[in-house]
Amino acid sequence: MASATRCLADQPGIKLDIRFNKRLKSPATAMQAPSRYTIVWLAAAAADRRRIVRYITEQSREPRVAVGFMDTLMGKIELLAHDTVQFKPGRVAGTREYVVHPNYIVVYRIKEQTQQVQIIRLWSVWNQPS
Repeated sequence: MASATRCLADQPGIKLDIRFNKRLKSPATAMQAPSRYTIVWLAAAAADRRRIVRYITEQSREPRVAVGFMDTLMGKIELLAHDTVQFKPGRVAGTREYVVHPNYIVVYRIKEQTQQVQIIRLWSVWNQPS
């Protein structure tokens, strides 16, 4: 079932598995249907993800808290590989928004030709665009 997940912010030509949900029994690991789309993290979204992990680690003083939070978040984001249109249209034309947590919104677009869901940003409620 594993859907391919990669980050374009990492070295070119290297696929980096950034799924954190391997240890959890999240909805993403429970699904039986093969993935229809590949999740691709664009550079800005990958930077957002790293910034969130740093912030949670600093605030909690426990790296495992940040990893646990990202496990849950990544499990929810993996659902986009199976169902891309269940979430509301975004504020920018051609995008969609998925509220993965009360404080975090995933902004993504669907590329049908390449069968990709491109994660554009991972916004916190504190740094949303106006």
